[in-house]
Amino acid sequence: MATPNNLLELAQARDTAAVARVSSARTAFSTAQAAVQAARTAHEAAVAQRAQLDTDVAQIRQALNDAETQADAAAAAADLGRKLVALRGQSPVLLATESSLAEANRALEAAEAESAAATVQATAAKADLAQATTASARRQGVDDALSRAPLSTLPATAKKLKDTAPTNKPFRDARTRIEADIPTKLIERARDRRAAALAAVANQTKLAQAAAEALNGLAAAPARAELQYLAAAEAVSSFIANAAARVDQAKAQLARVADPLEQPLSTAQKAAITATTAKGELAAAEQKKVTDAHKALDAAQADLAVAVLKAKVANLDQAAAIDANPAGDATLAPLVTTRDQALTAFNNAVAAYTPAMKADLAAWEASIPDGTWSLLADFEDASDTLGTLGAATPAQLITDRTAAEKAYVDALLAADKAARTRAFAAAERTRLEGARQSAVGEQPRRILSALRGDS
Repeated sequence: MATPNNLLELAQARDTAAVARVSSARTAFSTAQAAVQAARTAHEAAVAQRAQLDTDVAQIRQALNDAETQADAAAAAADLGRKLVALRGQSPVLLATESSLAEANRALEAAEAESAAATVQATAAKADLAQATTASARRQGVDDALSRAPLSTLPATAKKLKDTAPTNKPFRDARTRIEADIPTKLIERARDRRAAALAAVANQTKLAQAAAEALNGLAAAPARAELQYLAAAEAVSSFIANAAARVDQAKAQLARVADPLEQPLSTAQKAAITATTAKGELAAAEQKKVTDAHKALDAAQADLAVAVLKAKVANLDQAAAIDANPAGDATLAPLVTTRDQALTAFNNAVAAYTPAMKADLAAWEASIPDGTWSLLADFEDASDTLGTLGAATPAQLITDRTAAEKAYVDALLAADKAARTRAFAAAERTRLEGARQSAVGEQPRRILSALRGDS
C-alpha cells in the first residue's frame, strides 16, 4: 500500500493493517495450538519410552538376581548394560521434548495475547476509520466552499472595495469625510498611536506564541505536528466562517463614516479645531518621537523576553542566573544592549516632550469630538479588514492545511513504527527470558546428562 498522505488514507491503512493482523494472529494461534499438541504428543511418547526402559531395567535386574547359572547371569548382565545405555540416551530426548513443549506453550500464550490485542486494535481502527471518513467529507465540503464564489472571489472583492474605482467609491467617500473633519497631522499622529497599540498586542502575542512553541517543542513529534495541523485547519475554518461577515462589516463602517449626517461637526467645533492647530502641530512632531521610541522599546523588550524564555527552556538550571544577569549570556547580551539603547532613546524623547507641548497637543486632540474619533476608528478598522482580506489566498490556506496534515500523518506513521518495534522487542524479551528460565531449571539434569555422556 502506498504511503498515506492524509488522515483518511492513514485511517484506511491502519484499518487494513489491523484486519491483516487479526487474520495473521488467528493463523498463528492455530499453528501454535497444533505445535503444542505435537510437542505434547512427542513428550508423552518420550515419557512412555522412558517408563518402558525403567520397567525393562527393573525386570532385567530381577532376572540377574534370579539367575541360576553363570551363563544366565552373564546374559542378563549384558542385557542390563544395553538397557542402561538406552535409558541414559533417553534422558536428552526427554529433556528436548520438555523444552519443546515449554517453548510451544510460551508461543501459544504469546499467540493468544497477540490475537486479543489484534482484535482490540481492529475494533478501534474501524471506529477511527468511520470518524476519519466523516471528517474527510467535512474537509472536502470546506474545500469546495472555498473553491466557489463568493469565498473564492472574496479577496478580489475586498481589494476592489479599497483600491479599484468605481467599486471603491464608499472607501474614497469615507476617507474624504475623515480628512475633511480631522487635520492631516492629527490623523497621522492618531495612526501612529494606533499602530503602536497594535504592535504592543502583537508583542504580547509573540511572547505567548514563544511559550506555546517552547511547550510544543518539548512534546512528542506527533503532538507538535497535530497542533500545527489544527492551527492550519482553524485558519481555513475561520476564513469560511468570518471573511464574508468581515467584508460586510467593513462596508457598513465605511457607509457610516461617509454619511454626512453621522456625527457632523458644528461651526464652533470646526473653529475650535482651527484655533488649536498651530501649536498642536508643533507638539505632535515631538510626541511622534516619543511614540516611535516607545514602540521600538516595546519591540526590543519583547525580543529579549522571547530569547530569555528560550534560553531558560534550553537550560532550566541556569534560569536564576539568566534572570539575575541576562547580559552574561552570550546569546542574550546583544539583545540586552539593544533594549538598553531603546530605553535611553525613549527616555530622551520623553524628556524632550515638554509639559507645554503635551498640553498643546492634548488641547488640539480634545477639540475633536469623541464621535469623530469613533468615525476614524471605524475607517481604520474597515481599511485594515479590506487590506487583509484583499491579500488573502484561500487556495493557499488549503495548501498549508494539506501540508500540515501530511506532516502530521508522517509523524503518526513514525510513532506507529516505533510502537511496533517496541512491541516486537518486548515480545522477544518475554520469549527469550522464558527460554532462559527453562534452561536454568533444566541445568542440573543437563549437566548430569553431559557428565555421563548421554547421547
